[in-house]
Amino acid sequence: MLTQDFSRLVSLHMFFFFSFSISGIGASDTGKWAISPYSDREEITLEKVKKQREIALTSMVVNYQTDGTKENISEVGIAYVKNGRTIGQIKRELNGVTKDGSPIVISFSDIKEVSVIRTESIGPKIRALLKVWIFPDISPEQLVKERPTYSKLIEMYTAHERLWVEITNVNTGALSFVGKTWDRDKRVWIEAPPRRLQDFNARSRIEFLYSSLSPDDREGGKWKGNGQGLWWAIPSVFRDAAYPYRRRAVAS
Repeated sequence: MLTQDFSRLVSLHMFFFFSFSISGIGASDTGKWAISPYSDREEITLEKVKKQREIALTSMVVNYQTDGTKENISEVGIAYVKNGRTIGQIKRELNGVTKDGSPIVISFSDIKEVSVIRTESIGPKIRALLKVWIFPDISPEQLVKERPTYSKLIEMYTAHERLWVEITNVNTGALSFVGKTWDRDKRVWIEAPPRRLQDFNARSRIEFLYSSLSPDDREGGKWKGNGQGLWWAIPSVFRDAAYPYRRRAVAS
């Protein structure tokens, strides 16, 4: 009887030991192959997150399609352009007003997608109602404090805003995306032709992408790049199994 009880105790102990070990391995491996500007074990500080957000701000890529042609602009900014010349400062944020007239500013580093709902003329000016998909809608301070998972970011910190933006003005010209494009023939980066917001319509999809990420055509669903600018992809985020930006597994 004592022998049987002892055997059962040992078996039970071994069961819990291996169950714990396997679950521990699974938890530690969820960050494997993740693409992020941070390492799995480094200390995440507010300064590091703000630095990565600044990198995102100045290096985003807009990808869009007009007249059936796919185009993109790298290191994208936005400015008024008149007669081929930029008028005023190039910004990397959308400035407008909400439906009730409240001012709103949305940083390029927080934008996932923009669409033009409609436009309307007000005297010599034209304004557009934009729908902006914001992700993540969280401050660097809140991110560092809360350490959310990717699933939590999707659930709690995704937002959609509508704002009116003045897109043409007799004095300042047309509000346009400006930046750089790759010249395949000369194999150099050149200034991209400005793309006016008034050229887009309700069917246009304007995506904001990270320059440090691109799909890996060797394996569907996998990515390549160094992840610079993914300011929100701290370890608590990329350890989540739902985190999408992962490299293809390479046998060691």
